[in-house]
Amino acid sequence: MDAPPTFEPSYAAEVSAIDAAVEAALQEGTNPRLLEAMRHYPLAKGKRLRPFTAMTVARAIGGEGVAPRTRPYAVALELVHNFTLVHDDIMDQDLVRKGLPAVHAKWDEATAINAGDALHARAFELIADLQVAEPSLRLLVRETAAMVRQIGEGQQFDVEFERRRDVSEAEYLHMIEYKTALMYKMAARGGCIIAGGSTAQVEALTAWGNTLGVGFQIRDDVLNLTADPRTFQKEIGADIRGAKQTIIAIAARERMDPSQGSSFAAAFGNSAATPAQVRAAIDVLHQCGAIEYAQAKARQCVADAHSLLVAVPPGVHKDHLSHLVRLFVERTH
Repeated sequence: MDAPPTFEPSYAAEVSAIDAAVEAALQEGTNPRLLEAMRHYPLAKGKRLRPFTAMTVARAIGGEGVAPRTRPYAVALELVHNFTLVHDDIMDQDLVRKGLPAVHAKWDEATAINAGDALHARAFELIADLQVAEPSLRLLVRETAAMVRQIGEGQQFDVEFERRRDVSEAEYLHMIEYKTALMYKMAARGGCIIAGGSTAQVEALTAWGNTLGVGFQIRDDVLNLTADPRTFQKEIGADIRGAKQTIIAIAARERMDPSQGSSFAAAFGNSAATPAQVRAAIDVLHQCGAIEYAQAKARQCVADAHSLLVAVPPGVHKDHLSHLVRLFVERTH
């Protein structure tokens, strides 16, 4: 997966700028313990894919000059993303994130809840100060707030699906559009709005961001079962022990024969499943074609997303958007 020669330098420079802006955004507060907890995940840095998406879309539509006006929104999305991670870790009782102790493990659940809430609020302080026309500002505030609410709905669907064995592919896709894709959708949409994109461009890039996010989550489901554990930041096979109704598990129900089904059932939803049982379940998912089915769906997202980029004028930043799509569904960690 060869990147355009300008992609890596552009990505590195933008991540550095986002890192600095995130740190600057998390200086205010009178309670040192809470402020430290708020800063724990965001200052651990990371890939910054959501803000990078917003910044790249803005540059593709409005040129380099829109960067200063767009970056606060990009940072706001990164803070919202980290707020969801803090609360997700509490719900899932995960003890490690980004190689660090989870916020609720390092401090306590009450502090973690407060830290998540404060990150959420800080994001909207940044959005309220955006240097954009008043109608665009109101639109961004309203739609970003709706995004946060709908992410909560997606998370609730995900939790409820763990107790079901009849989740359909359509239900799964609806869930990941809310839980994961919405933030990429708003990154692309917000970047285009701030850059002054036309109605047609805003609509096309909104759809592009949604498709990007769906492909990202499907690839994440695949990596949860196939990635190199030395580079993947999550436990391999955790979706199996946790009975996650991914597109892979859903596809497998239709493809497994009875003997395969018994091997899979020994690990699926069994928090005490041994590594050997999890490995056997993953082998079944390979053998019945469920993993390849999911990866084919991710590849379709690439094709769909590329078709939507016709709304973007040619140039280096459009090339970066094209590469970003392939990166999301072909990444190895």
